[in-house]
Amino acid sequence: MTATIRPTAAPTRPRSTPTLVPLVTRTRAPTITPAPTRVPGAVRCTTDQPAGTEGPVWDIEVAPDGAVWVVTFHGLARLHPARKEWIAVTVQSESEANTGEDHEVDQFRSVTAGPGGSVWLASRFGEGVFYWDGELWTQLTSDDGLLSDWVNEVSLGPDGSVWFATREGVSRWDGAEGTWTHYSGPGWLHDDLVHRVLFTPDGSIWFAHDRALTHWRPTDLDGGADLWEVTSMDGPLAVRKALTSADGRLWLAQLFYDPGTDEWTDTVYREIHVQGLAVDGDGGLWIARSDGAIYIPEPASSGPRDWFHLGQAQGLGGDNVTAIAVERDDLVWFGTEQGVTRCTIEGLR
Repeated sequence: MTATIRPTAAPTRPRSTPTLVPLVTRTRAPTITPAPTRVPGAVRCTTDQPAGTEGPVWDIEVAPDGAVWVVTFHGLARLHPARKEWIAVTVQSESEANTGEDHEVDQFRSVTAGPGGSVWLASRFGEGVFYWDGELWTQLTSDDGLLSDWVNEVSLGPDGSVWFATREGVSRWDGAEGTWTHYSGPGWLHDDLVHRVLFTPDGSIWFAHDRALTHWRPTDLDGGADLWEVTSMDGPLAVRKALTSADGRLWLAQLFYDPGTDEWTDTVYREIHVQGLAVDGDGGLWIARSDGAIYIPEPASSGPRDWFHLGQAQGLGGDNVTAIAVERDDLVWFGTEQGVTRCTIEGLR
């Protein structure tokens, strides 16, 4: 049986003398773009309200083992990768099961799937995170080493470390060393409210705040001093939906950062209200909105006439799309208020 994670080492802090780079400000007046009317050549969709769930979908994750995890307003479900059937998932920590307590948690903010069938869930109501190792659920809270019980999302680092974005900063758990590292306070982050931690192929680590990104390039990447840089936006952008695509670009709503050129690029897409993002293997961008989902084949150059729109009329469970996950370029999952929709799509390019 896999041992339950119980961190015991004392928390540590990063280096105390980082180099702070001056604030970078982008001033723009984004314009709201209406949904396009063009649709793909062929769309085949199936909508389900997964077993054990109810209400809108908050998050969708396609796991490395092929399973699909869905977090909804109430409940959590997993699509079995072989049987292709939805299985209701009950979350109860090992300690509660051993004491006979009947406290099942069914409201989560996000799901993160890792190798070997492992899964991390961030609670919506300040109960820390829950970890599934393939056999048991384990709950981690501030008593175990987290900076805060209010965790927004869990991210898995390239080195196998686990990062927790919280309301009071970021905690990093190194399972191999059995140590915690915390990042918070002035001089480290733009502010302590962090929604997501991301990684780019150049070794950089990015912390997404409400209206800014903190960029950290650690010392051991090039032998120089730590580089800490804040990129601040004048208007509200979808930093909560930031992501790193397969080609290594870091997406922040309509902007993307290319670590190869060390430059930010503004795309032809201008929109403030973004409910979810996903990028396929060809670099096409999926955007979840309240009026459906939009696909942009070439985000840096293709105009609205080249965009595609999917809504309830094309097979989605509803027009209010709350989450998107790409399983492969022609197979995409959409979360709506009516459940989760699986679409096989042809003719996007």
